[in-house]
Amino acid sequence: MSDLAERFAAYAARKLPNARNVRVSGLDRIPGGASRETYRLVLHYEERGEAVARRLILRRDPPGSLIDTERRLEFGAYKAFAGSRVPVPEAIWLEEDPAPLDFPFCVMQELPGLEASPSVLLAPPYAQHRAELGAQKWRILGEIAKADPQQLGL
Repeated sequence: MSDLAERFAAYAARKLPNARNVRVSGLDRIPGGASRETYRLVLHYEERGEAVARRLILRRDPPGSLIDTERRLEFGAYKAFAGSRVPVPEAIWLEEDPAPLDFPFCVMQELPGLEASPSVLLAPPYAQHRAELGAQKWRILGEIAKADPQQLGL
């Protein structure tokens, strides 16, 4: 996986022209996700003399998938709901050229401390908060459902 980390660091360096000493640490594939290969990583660089470490999520198209989703629409939805009552990560880069990482991909901020795995959510310490988590999920889904896709630019 170090090749992927090196290639992603090179891509990020091109996207961040003021960044120096760009490198990736902690690249780790997140299991699950049938529509994209999903990785967690930390992007390190220096910018204007300051050390920066950004926790990111890389979602790369797989060579084949049972689910066909439109990455541009997915990325656009993250951007459209930014700053709303729908908690979404910052959408950072959408790359449709497969050359940098072999397949098209998108990059977003990692939202640490959030959990989506049903098996984890049904076990302690989350299980005791199941009713509250369920209510929160339905409130968020309600916000998405009442949004006008045309007004959001989707």
